[in-house]
Amino acid sequence: MTYWLFVLPLPDQPFRYRRDQDDNVAELQQLGWQIRYTDYRTYDQDPESRPLPRKLTAVRQLGAEEGQRITVKLVTKSWQW
Repeated sequence: MTYWLFVLPLPDQPFRYRRDQDDNVAELQQLGWQIRYTDYRTYDQDPESRPLPRKLTAVRQLGAEEGQRITVKLVTKSWQW
């Protein structure tokens, strides 16, 4: 999930994505997961920094029934690296 946190697809794996009206990635689909990104923000004062998502929701369907899925939700307050 590390790549997905930074809105990047895993290398050497097929993926699809959809952008929002601000040209940010709104959704990434890869390896059976659907990752939705919302509420992009710039977290530091560097003018070259790119916005990162404040909210991420990753869902993977496990079976044919609607309730059989894994959902991971992440909300960030800050980014530090």
